[in-house]
Amino acid sequence: MDSHGRRPSTEVLERLDALGALAARATDPEDWGAKSIAEVERFMADLSPSRSHRRTRTTTASSKELHAIARGRGGKFWGWKGWGQWFGKEIKRADVFAQRASTKEELDRVLGLADADLAACLHEDLQPLVAAYEVLKMRAGKLDFLDLLVRARGPGPRQSRGSKRAAGPFHSHLDR
Repeated sequence: MDSHGRRPSTEVLERLDALGALAARATDPEDWGAKSIAEVERFMADLSPSRSHRRTRTTTASSKELHAIARGRGGKFWGWKGWGQWFGKEIKRADVFAQRASTKEELDRVLGLADADLAACLHEDLQPLVAAYEVLKMRAGKLDFLDLLVRARGPGPRQSRGSKRAAGPFHSHLDR
């Protein structure tokens, strides 16, 4: 949650919605800058087929859907420029592109937070599975590759200086 009590994805989707709404105001829809904004509008339309449902859908967009808009067409449309000073009637191209850039920055920030949260949740949720795997390995008397790496490193931070010297040039790699 942000300081306003909203989910970060809600705010970024509101910004994407506002950016996409500018597509209808473009003077030349064939201009590359207008096409760039139209891509965002298409994404928002696909996310919620009707405007009446968009507000509800906005609060439930998944990380996968947000990644789709961030990478859409290889992410290239985020940089399409077009030509001329004006995007639409009384709308400067520079203002639209500044809004597009800040929206993309926010989208990337939200995705980074979502990915970090997912990694932390997976780590926590998978601990019982890892513990069960370790028990099964011990019962079977087996080792996996990670076990071999841990044993190659030695007893850990309490190693004697002699054992560290014996490891020679490999020691610096084993401590990391």
